[in-house]
Amino acid sequence: MGFITERKKKNGAITYTAQIRINKGGIIHSEAKSSPDKKFLQHWLFVRERALAEHGALEALKHSGTTITAVLEWYEKDFDGMTKFGRTKLATIKQLKKSPFLAELDATKAEASDFIRYARERRASGVAGSTVNGDFIWMRSALRSARLARGVNVNLQALDDAAQLLRSERVIGPGKKRDRRPTLDELEALYRLFEKSDNGRKSKVKMRHLFLFALFSGRRQEEVCTIRWDDIDERRQGVLVRDMKHPREKIDTFCYFTDQALAVLKNVPRTDEYIFPYNSKTVSERFTKACKLLEIKDLRFHDLRHECVSWLFELGWDIPRVSNVSGHRSWSSLQRYTHLREHNPHNKYAGWWVLDELFNQ
Repeated sequence: MGFITERKKKNGAITYTAQIRINKGGIIHSEAKSSPDKKFLQHWLFVRERALAEHGALEALKHSGTTITAVLEWYEKDFDGMTKFGRTKLATIKQLKKSPFLAELDATKAEASDFIRYARERRASGVAGSTVNGDFIWMRSALRSARLARGVNVNLQALDDAAQLLRSERVIGPGKKRDRRPTLDELEALYRLFEKSDNGRKSKVKMRHLFLFALFSGRRQEEVCTIRWDDIDERRQGVLVRDMKHPREKIDTFCYFTDQALAVLKNVPRTDEYIFPYNSKTVSERFTKACKLLEIKDLRFHDLRHECVSWLFELGWDIPRVSNVSGHRSWSSLQRYTHLREHNPHNKYAGWWVLDELFNQ
């Protein structure tokens, strides 16, 4: 596989060149080293040939210089159109591809210390540990894809070792589950503000009924803005939520309405094929702006879904019945709410004037 040639210089000095040439499995590799010391080159040749004979060594050389960013781009190209990456996953991959550190890091030579440095720098910039944990999850998926689908000899163990240490030191980890629930005073303040803005001439996004529908149906903001009137089944008192988000896939899911959600819909005028024909990001921005104006702290639109599920359990509903409204396919996701059924059933919204107004219209 390797050989040494001798060459005499013009001054009479002797120099030697050791050469290695390999053509194996479609991989062509060659390298050489020169020295006046023949014994040194013999030793180098012996050591280098053994190293190249190891499993995956040639594959690593073939892809040497392939950055983590390049691997992420491959991952998007190879699988995104096939599996429909979710919004969070796509956003994470987009952010990772912009990292100057990962754009320089060789995927075939990266060590655990490199990934640890990346995580520490991200945390030092103010990013939450749960966000960086997500970075590691999708980096691992991309690296694993590169190894299996493209034959790149990446060192997954280095990433796993780094993640294990970082999690044990609590530098990264899963995010805390939110328990923020709006009070009746906060909901009334939002309702009055949205009612006022909806009646204004400049308002293009009507939020009053939209936010109440989200509150009593448990629908996410993307779902609220994509439900069509034709998706509603009045006989069964429910709706077909198309491409509903689930942990591993998006699938059409039929969800039942609470009486309160149905009452809201009966007050919504039909002006479009969609019930709420608005951009979901605009809805989120309007809700956030309203909370800021009213000085309502740490309340997000998604918290309305959490509030709906919590309220149903407080009414005494069991997991199967709640899941029929929320759309959860896995009942384990609802286990954290079951403590709410341990108390006597009660209705937080009993006698609430906003609902009385809706049912009496």
